[in-house]
Amino acid sequence: MVLIMQATQKNVRKRKYIIALVASNPAYYQDYALHNFQNNAKEYILGKDCLPHITIAQFYANAPDCQKILSEFVGLKCIQPQFTGISFIKDKNTTDLWWAELSVMRSLELIQLHKHIAQTINKYGIGLINDTGELYRPHLTFALMQTEGLNITLPELKLVPFELVYGYAGDLGQLHQVISKIE
Repeated sequence: MVLIMQATQKNVRKRKYIIALVASNPAYYQDYALHNFQNNAKEYILGKDCLPHITIAQFYANAPDCQKILSEFVGLKCIQPQFTGISFIKDKNTTDLWWAELSVMRSLELIQLHKHIAQTINKYGIGLINDTGELYRPHLTFALMQTEGLNITLPELKLVPFELVYGYAGDLGQLHQVISKIE
């Protein structure tokens, strides 16, 4: 249920990785995002090139360091997120765009998982690039969008099983490809 993704390479040796909870049925969330946000989306929408996920940690590392970090997660139990509703968060880099997200409850189990993974990555002298601790705000992103003319329906907050994986991350934190499950 942890996923690491690659974005663009900032230099030849380091890549951007993400550890995340990824939906076992990505089409459910991708279809919802496309149906509700496609007409308003700007720059990002959850779809075939972006896997629905809840970020646990994002970081830059070279492949050998990443493998060392991942070896520490063998046997780590996956948790299932609990969704609380949809939220719209103003994009901090623009004046007219908003992020549409599915909010995730900050359960004790999720916060403990986040803390354990963050501390393990930090142990290797690698800093996280996403918010941590009290600033950690778990969510599943649907789109970066304009809100003018928005017409959406609320999703059914049903339980779709998630898996802990790692894979390659994009510049905006999107999950592009799963490399492997963490079991």
